Amino acid sequence: MENDVTKARQLLSDSARILEGGNIETKEQYLSHHFHSDGKFLSAMNQEVDSQTITFKDNTAWVSTQTHTWGTYNDRKLDLNSLELAVLQKIDGSWKLSALHWSSASRN
Repeated sequence: MENDVTKARQLLSDSARILEGGNIETKEQYLSHHFHSDGKFLSAMNQEVDSQTITFKDNTAWVSTQTHTWGTYNDRKLDLNSLELAVLQKIDGSWKLSALHWSSASRN
Protein backbone atom coordinates (compact mmCIF):
# COMPACT_ATOMS: atom_id res chain seq x y z
CA MET A 1 0.00 0.00 0.00
CA GLU A 2 1.29 3.42 -0.93
CA ASN A 3 1.94 5.88 1.88
CA ASP A 4 1.86 9.04 -0.27
CA VAL A 5 1.41 12.11 1.96
CA THR A 6 1.16 14.41 -1.08
CA LYS A 7 -1.76 12.44 -2.49
CA ALA A 8 -3.42 12.24 0.96
CA ARG A 9 -3.06 16.01 1.36
CA GLN A 10 -4.91 16.49 -1.97
CA LEU A 11 -7.70 14.06 -1.03
CA LEU A 12 -8.41 15.55 2.42
CA SER A 13 -10.34 18.81 2.63
CA ASP A 14 -8.63 21.61 4.55
CA SER A 15 -11.25 21.30 7.31
CA ALA A 16 -11.13 17.48 7.47
CA ARG A 17 -11.46 15.75 10.83
CA ILE A 18 -10.11 12.25 11.46
CA LEU A 19 -11.53 10.27 14.39
CA GLU A 20 -9.59 7.23 15.57
CA GLY A 21 -8.15 5.82 18.75
CA GLY A 22 -10.30 8.07 20.92
CA ASN A 23 -8.95 11.27 19.32
CA ILE A 24 -10.08 13.88 16.82
CA GLU A 25 -7.32 15.22 14.58
CA THR A 26 -7.14 17.96 11.98
CA LYS A 27 -5.78 17.24 8.54
CA GLU A 28 -2.33 18.56 9.47
CA GLN A 29 -2.21 16.71 12.79
CA TYR A 30 -3.16 13.44 11.10
CA LEU A 31 -0.70 13.82 8.23
CA SER A 32 2.16 14.71 10.56
CA HIS A 33 2.07 11.45 12.55
CA HIS A 34 -0.88 8.98 12.47
CA PHE A 35 -0.90 8.83 8.67
CA HIS A 36 2.54 7.22 8.59
CA SER A 37 1.84 4.63 11.30
CA ASP A 38 -1.54 3.80 9.71
CA GLY A 39 0.22 3.19 6.40
CA LYS A 40 2.75 0.85 8.01
CA PHE A 41 -0.03 -1.04 9.78
CA LEU A 42 -2.16 -1.45 6.67
CA SER A 43 0.84 -2.51 4.59
CA ALA A 44 1.56 -5.33 7.03
CA MET A 45 -2.04 -6.57 7.25
CA ASN A 46 -4.45 -8.45 4.99
CA GLN A 47 -7.84 -6.88 4.36
CA GLU A 48 -11.02 -8.12 2.78
CA VAL A 49 -14.11 -5.91 2.36
CA ASP A 50 -17.15 -7.60 3.89
CA SER A 51 -19.64 -4.86 2.96
CA GLN A 52 -19.76 -1.32 1.68
CA THR A 53 -22.61 1.15 1.37
CA ILE A 54 -22.40 4.46 -0.50
CA THR A 55 -25.07 7.13 -0.11
CA PHE A 56 -25.22 10.42 -2.04
CA LYS A 57 -27.21 13.57 -1.35
CA ASP A 58 -26.44 16.69 -3.33
CA ASN A 59 -22.69 17.39 -2.91
CA THR A 60 -22.18 14.99 0.00
CA ALA A 61 -21.44 11.26 0.01
CA TRP A 62 -21.20 8.81 2.93
CA VAL A 63 -19.22 5.60 2.53
CA SER A 64 -19.62 2.93 5.23
CA THR A 65 -17.20 0.00 4.95
CA GLN A 66 -16.81 -3.14 7.05
CA THR A 67 -13.63 -5.15 6.56
CA HIS A 68 -11.96 -8.23 7.95
CA THR A 69 -8.38 -7.25 8.81
CA TRP A 70 -5.87 -9.90 9.86
CA GLY A 71 -2.16 -10.53 10.12
CA THR A 72 0.79 -9.91 12.40
CA TYR A 73 1.91 -6.42 13.39
CA ASN A 74 4.59 -5.61 15.98
CA ASP A 75 4.80 -9.33 16.82
CA ARG A 76 1.06 -9.43 17.62
CA LYS A 77 -1.30 -11.69 15.72
CA LEU A 78 -4.47 -9.73 14.98
CA ASP A 79 -7.88 -10.75 13.64
CA LEU A 80 -10.12 -7.69 13.51
CA ASN A 81 -13.53 -6.53 12.42
CA SER A 82 -12.80 -3.02 11.12
CA LEU A 83 -15.29 -0.25 10.39
CA GLU A 84 -14.79 2.96 8.46
CA LEU A 85 -17.10 5.87 7.81
CA ALA A 86 -15.90 8.38 5.22
CA VAL A 87 -17.80 11.60 4.49
CA LEU A 88 -16.94 13.29 1.22
CA GLN A 89 -17.95 16.69 -0.11
CA LYS A 90 -17.76 17.92 -3.68
CA ILE A 91 -15.63 21.07 -3.52
CA ASP A 92 -14.88 23.01 -6.71
CA GLY A 93 -15.80 19.96 -8.80
CA SER A 94 -13.61 17.48 -6.87
CA TRP A 95 -14.56 15.00 -4.14
CA LYS A 96 -12.66 15.69 -0.90
CA LEU A 97 -12.68 13.68 2.33
CA SER A 98 -14.15 15.88 5.05
CA ALA A 99 -14.45 13.31 7.85
CA LEU A 100 -13.07 9.84 8.54
CA HIS A 101 -13.87 7.58 11.47
CA TRP A 102 -12.20 4.21 12.07
CA SER A 103 -12.80 1.59 14.70
CA SER A 104 -11.81 -2.04 15.14
CA ALA A 105 -12.62 -4.90 17.48
CA SER A 106 -11.17 -8.36 17.83
CA ARG A 107 -13.10 -11.09 16.00
CA ASN A 108 -12.02 -13.64 18.64
